[in-house]
Amino acid sequence: MLGNTSTRSGFAHNGINALVLVLSMFLILSLSVSSAFAAADVSVTFPNGGEYWADTQTVTWTSDTDPALGWQINLYWNSGTESSTLVPYIAGTARSWDSFDTTGFSDGSDYFVEIVNRDDYIPTLSNTFIIDNTAPEVSTVSVAYPGTQAESKNIDEVTLTTTVSDSPAGISSVTIDASNIGGGASVTMYDDGSNGGDATADDNTYTAQITVSGTSGDDYQTVTATATDNAGNTNTNTGTV
Repeated sequence: MLGNTSTRSGFAHNGINALVLVLSMFLILSLSVSSAFAAADVSVTFPNGGEYWADTQTVTWTSDTDPALGWQINLYWNSGTESSTLVPYIAGTARSWDSFDTTGFSDGSDYFVEIVNRDDYIPTLSNTFIIDNTAPEVSTVSVAYPGTQAESKNIDEVTLTTTVSDSPAGISSVTIDASNIGGGASVTMYDDGSNGGDATADDNTYTAQITVSGTSGDDYQTVTATATDNAGNTNTNTGTV
């Protein structure tokens, strides 16, 4: 009886050890699999919302892992209902892509990019940004002379105006080259209803006042207005004084 009891006890002990070993191996395997397929911590750093993009731009992101199957970058617009694959594969060690040619897409204000980890196809989205590759519209520069004058002479102050519009980026600055009539080469024009003789704020009419000097004879002189939008697109138009 004692021998049989000892044998049964040994079998039970060995069985428990085997069970513990199996459970340990299962736990290690589970942790390894879980670690291998854990979602990466990815963040899009550029664009990150509100940018005005034209021409070729660089997309950047951060990640705490390098996916073995690399990255994919997609572009969405029209409230996410339309999309395009910008690049189907980039190496997993990459954290930027410098070949985003925005000129292949229409101007718009609700674009966003998607960085996809190709190991698990979990996407990370940027905030929305603007694409604008269209130059501002600039009207011919008009001139207002003092009083009832139809032309100017030295020491006269003339008022120069131009109408400028741009969408969707909006206007960043408007300047005028008045160097031919004694002014600066890049004089700020205003649409604030106050400075530069501007009459009405935010009506897309930009104004500057220049005191004429250094001119001689009866020749007309050219002034050139330059408008720049928030995406860096520029356009010009001229007038004569």
